[in-house]
Amino acid sequence: QAEQKLKVLGPVLVVFSVIASIYIGTVNNGWKWFSWHPTAMIFAYVGMSGNAALIKKVGGKTNTEIHGYVMTLAALLASFGWYVIYTNKDKFGRPHNVTWHAWSGLVVLGGFIVMAPFSYLALNPENGMYRTNSQVCDGAA
Repeated sequence: QAEQKLKVLGPVLVVFSVIASIYIGTVNNGWKWFSWHPTAMIFAYVGMSGNAALIKKVGGKTNTEIHGYVMTLAALLASFGWYVIYTNKDKFGRPHNVTWHAWSGLVVLGGFIVMAPFSYLALNPENGMYRTNSQVCDGAA
């Protein structure tokens, strides 16, 4: 059942990310530096993280490793999205982090960045401290 969800939902998440990015490039009179912010965030949090979760649900050591790699890439891509919006605000002399959108984005990005090394140390299928703990892992690691 998890494999079937991956086969169906995985491509849907990527196609959604592509369509949303194309749309972003068509509004506001074309593609701009700012356009990379929502594009990076959509791909990081929807396309990549969604697929990483589906891959992990399939189970197994290899899928657990792929999950970790994809989540790490998603964190890096989301960090790039933050860089874009930060530099875009600098370019136009606008203040940073003055909306709920900005603060909630920082919390989510911070959580992603903080979780990456701790997840590796705790759940790595080769040597993670909790890799065999059935209350933490589903046993697939």
